[in-house]
Amino acid sequence: MPGDSSSLEELLQRAIGDGVITTAQAEIMRGYAEEGRSAAVAARRGVVGEALGFLGGAVLLAGAVLVAARYWSDLGTAWRLAVLGAATLTLLLAGAATRTTSLVGVRLRSVLWVVSLATFGGLLTVLTDRVLDVHGRGAPLVVAGGCAVFASLLWLLSRLVLQQVAMMVAWAAAAAAATHRVFDSPNLPGLAAWGVGVVWVVLGATGVLTPRWVAVVLGSATAIVGAMFTAGTDAGMILTLATIVVVIATSVVMRDLALLVVGAVGALFNLPAAVSTWFPDSVVAAFALLVVGALLVVASVVVVARDGRDLRTWWDRGGPREGEGDQGAGVAVPTGPLPH
Repeated sequence: MPGDSSSLEELLQRAIGDGVITTAQAEIMRGYAEEGRSAAVAARRGVVGEALGFLGGAVLLAGAVLVAARYWSDLGTAWRLAVLGAATLTLLLAGAATRTTSLVGVRLRSVLWVVSLATFGGLLTVLTDRVLDVHGRGAPLVVAGGCAVFASLLWLLSRLVLQQVAMMVAWAAAAAAATHRVFDSPNLPGLAAWGVGVVWVVLGATGVLTPRWVAVVLGSATAIVGAMFTAGTDAGMILTLATIVVVIATSVVMRDLALLVVGAVGALFNLPAAVSTWFPDSVVAAFALLVVGALLVVASVVVVARDGRDLRTWWDRGGPREGEGDQGAGVAVPTGPLPH
């Protein structure tokens, strides 16, 4: 800004005149000020670019929805594939062309590629129904399986949190669809999703999936949700409650609040149903719920009063370091060089 530059120059001239700084020092300060102004302009441009990218993606998706709502029934198979294919390719290339040397670019690429996964799912749906002529239980398997492969490729290209979330959801859906294709039991698809959640936790703990703590938390949530779909039977209810207990116990040991929240929400949704099913009209059951609630409160106090241990510290760094504090408590961002 011109006014800012003139004010700074006046201040520097006065400081030189009073002997506070030398001419060389003033020149260094001018350089720092210019760098600061350039960085501010670049940051504003980055925010504007990110906003335009989000807006463009939203408009593109809205356009596809509008075409589907008004003209979809009039479009032939080729046109349907062309619209969804063009939307997917545009979003995919736009994300690939986004510079990821800043967090703004990282966020923009991540969102564009997640939206491209949605349009790709629509493309596979049309392809399965109109070209491959696959119907019934086989159709969800083809769509979910294709989306899982596509999401995995996107994660390999850009190992960000949103890409990992999309990949996990796609693989859980694919596992459930595959199980439903083979078995008639309504509970087994949930068990398959539970298995994906458990595998996710293992892959995160061993460092195959990064960030590790994100994989552990997401896998735990998926395991609980998958187990909930089996809760129509006593065995399924026991599996659900056992999963919740393991998640809460792990959160206390690792002192991770996010994991505790996942377990607590699971308990909130499942404990009342289990008590009403197994102990209808029982006063003891109501008191048992009070005890469990009190234990969760105690667990939260233990987790919040951390002594420096954190799930992100344990899994991402191989265990707590001497004298280390809560340095991993911030928002998850890629470690090391940003992906290109």
